[in-house]
Amino acid sequence: MQLDFIDVDTGPQQLRVVPWSETIIKVSLSGPFSTRTPLSGAVVGESPGAQSRVRSTEGRSILETHDLAAELAADNDSIVFTRNGMLVTTLRNINPALAPRAVYKPLRPEDVNVEVTSGADGMRSTLDAVDREFDRTAYTGVLEFRTDPDEHLFGLGQHEEGHFDLRGQHQYLYQHNLKISIPILLSSRGYSVFVDGASAMEFSDGSGAFTISCSCVGRLEFYLIFGDTFDELI
Repeated sequence: MQLDFIDVDTGPQQLRVVPWSETIIKVSLSGPFSTRTPLSGAVVGESPGAQSRVRSTEGRSILETHDLAAELAADNDSIVFTRNGMLVTTLRNINPALAPRAVYKPLRPEDVNVEVTSGADGMRSTLDAVDREFDRTAYTGVLEFRTDPDEHLFGLGQHEEGHFDLRGQHQYLYQHNLKISIPILLSSRGYSVFVDGASAMEFSDGSGAFTISCSCVGRLEFYLIFGDTFDELI
């Protein structure tokens, strides 16, 4: 099997576009501070891969499988995804999509005061102010996808607001009580986006695009899944 992929160093970040399977394309964005350890335990097993090739035309890099294509713009700032020659979605403003941030860890002295309280959200431990020290450099990351006016968006888990169609909505993704966040978004245009990041996230849908932001990641990875039914997108 011939397995080609796009691998581009844009300076501030490394961009890789890989055919994960016949119906899935994986996109990875990393920087000089990125870790090589898996981001989460959500993706298991090896990639089955897909017959693919990469060609260049007028400065654009195009990854093609039997049905799918991902076209990286000459300025490395957008990727157009198509299926059977038809436009599905566009990832834009990706150069860069990562911004470095400092991560600190608290220093807990032996005599620190810890107050344990119980409430509607369960047991909570509160510490007095403690010192902190620098731990590592990580990244904030933002994915921005173009949307059509008649496109509908679903998913992201279970939330208490009761919104079924997420167009025009804003949602924080974290775990709390009956709030069960799952970072996979399904579109009526025949694709879904699964973000593989062990991080708090934020979804926002605005005029002509939606964004998924990660507050703290070693690298930014997502899987674009294509299909005709929602069963094929999850």
